[in-house]
Amino acid sequence: MRRNTVISTLVTTAFAAAAVAAAAPAMAEAVVYENQNVKSLKPGSEPETAEWAALDIPTGYTRQRLDWHTVGFLENQGGRQILLDLRPKTNTVKELRAERAALKAEAGDDHHEYAFVVNREDAAHVTARWVFSYAEPGTEDTEPFTSVMLMGGNRLTVVGKKSERKFVRDIRQHVVRSVVFPS
Repeated sequence: MRRNTVISTLVTTAFAAAAVAAAAPAMAEAVVYENQNVKSLKPGSEPETAEWAALDIPTGYTRQRLDWHTVGFLENQGGRQILLDLRPKTNTVKELRAERAALKAEAGDDHHEYAFVVNREDAAHVTARWVFSYAEPGTEDTEPFTSVMLMGGNRLTVVGKKSERKFVRDIRQHVVRSVVFPS
């Protein structure tokens, strides 16, 4: 191999490696979703009484049933969580406001609220959206970013880190747009 060919090959390889390295962070932010079906069936109930929903979840999340009416999707590497509760204790705006007030009273200055939005129930897919940051005492989570949405009597919660707020918000928006409840 001639010297010019070797130098040309090395330069081409270096440019290709630099292009891949420069593109890597952008590719890491790309999220691929897969549709998941979630069902809640009270123990001892007939199968036709089950509630269900379909929603898009990013790939790389592990599905975990938390109880008979709640399914969690936990990110294997980044710690993000998506929880869908088809029979939540708090399923009205009034109850969500009470939960919000209780958290504010308990957490004090450790609680930071980003949004609390209530829509007319007949006008929007999301009845209420509450976005806040609060770390439970005794946990190692130092910067949680939590979004709670009431949707058709169900509760969708998306949790990530404050430092990844935009990325977590993008995931939340996609998941919310994808949720389908039977009519």
